[in-house]
Amino acid sequence: MSARAPDSGEILELAESLGIRLGAEELDTYEGMISGAYRILRWMDAQEEVVPPVKYPRARGYRPSRGENPYNAWFWRTDIRGCPEGPLAGKRAGIKDTVCVAGVPMINGGRLLEGFVPDIDATVVTRLLDAGADILGKTTVNDGAGDSIETNSPRATVRNPRKPTHAPGGS
Repeated sequence: MSARAPDSGEILELAESLGIRLGAEELDTYEGMISGAYRILRWMDAQEEVVPPVKYPRARGYRPSRGENPYNAWFWRTDIRGCPEGPLAGKRAGIKDTVCVAGVPMINGGRLLEGFVPDIDATVVTRLLDAGADILGKTTVNDGAGDSIETNSPRATVRNPRKPTHAPGGS
């Protein structure tokens, strides 16, 4: 990790720029918290990264057309076949676009992650596939998955298939 913890002068300067006056005791408290956080970050940085294997073959998939996706429910379509046997064999699932699926684009409903393609499957994805489910794609979420009615997706507002003038509600 190349970052370093700020020294006491830098902490005081930052506090003053925010209109905060720190006494000596408060400064000591902040220095302790910050140095502790940096110790943890250095420890984390030194750990070996474990990348679980991707167990099930898949194609990248595609962004569905408006005709194929009239309610804007799909962010991305793919076809990942799970284990041929298991309690979910033959069942189909959509994965919320807040969950990593290896090789499948993910934007978490916003533009911040535009272009990001995870190289691992989230545990829930592996478990679904191990249980026999087939994954059909990633479902649309609102920007940052931050509200419950799916009305602020940068792509398009998700529409309720039963009553298209109403929001479908979030997860």
